[in-house]
Amino acid sequence: MRHLIPEQLPAQLQHSLAGCYLLCGPDLYLQQESQQLIRQAALAQGFTACPPLLMESTTEWRVVEQAFQALPLFAARRLLQLTLQASLPNPLQSQQLMQLPSLLDSSTVLILVLPQLKKSQEQAPWFKAYSPQAICIACHPPLRQQWPAWVRRRAQALGLQPDAAVIEQLCFYYEGNLLALVQLLEQLALCYPDGQLTLPRINPSLQDVAQFTPQQWLNALLLGQTQRALHSLQQLQDSAVEPLRLLRTLQGDLLLLINFKRQANTTPLRELFDREAIWQVRRQALTSALQRLSTSQLRQALYLLTQLELRFKSEAHPIWQALRLLSLLLCGIPVLPAFLEG
Repeated sequence: MRHLIPEQLPAQLQHSLAGCYLLCGPDLYLQQESQQLIRQAALAQGFTACPPLLMESTTEWRVVEQAFQALPLFAARRLLQLTLQASLPNPLQSQQLMQLPSLLDSSTVLILVLPQLKKSQEQAPWFKAYSPQAICIACHPPLRQQWPAWVRRRAQALGLQPDAAVIEQLCFYYEGNLLALVQLLEQLALCYPDGQLTLPRINPSLQDVAQFTPQQWLNALLLGQTQRALHSLQQLQDSAVEPLRLLRTLQGDLLLLINFKRQANTTPLRELFDREAIWQVRRQALTSALQRLSTSQLRQALYLLTQLELRFKSEAHPIWQALRLLSLLLCGIPVLPAFLEG
């Protein structure tokens, strides 16, 4: 199956229209934008868009089959969209999805939307059944290091010319929130027809709507990125993320780092990573933490984390303030243990 990123989709649609598009990934904005591009290309070629279908665990398969077998009134070509509610298809849905490719022909284009697609699923029989005629679009937000270039391209597409300081501010306030960023750029394009974006022009419109995952907060801690760690923690708090989830996420890596420290003198780090099946994308952050933090610092952080969890379960406790102090400790900022415990 051919794999593309959303920015490659317009060029592909200009070349040809595939029989099936798999939109996989958690970013709703990129999903919706890709759907719109495919819909516009299909309508331009005489296809009729049918009402989208949502496949839930309780959805009867005959409803899906009837939608694929029925042609819209006065239309010989149709565009169908099927969205899976679950993150991954269950065994029954996998068997059902394998039936759809046989119903596709030159008169039908299918958009199949999945919230995520794990690497292991690409080897599943249902996925391989679509390979001959499908294109997979990975709807994942840009990585942190990709954000400046992504922001610049989007701005330039709207006729805007942001300077370096503007790009930096936009990345800080809108990372992970593509919809809000695009809406702001469209607003700025209307306000400033000359296209010149400077800090005095954009500052009144800026809002801190960056979105982070617990894993991004953890990576910032491991890399010693103090500002990013505190910023992501604040946004997670504003998003009502359960603090115990953060504690458990951090606890697992602290135990792993302490274990690696214990074996580092006798076993190469790469072997330790391989033994624990650590993904390549996480190895840099873990290596940084191993180089920056001593065993004593790691044990202190684990002890304090354990105390936080016990207090949080037994009494009202300012958990978010304590998490900020723990973040500072792991970023290498000295914090008095008694102050953190209190």
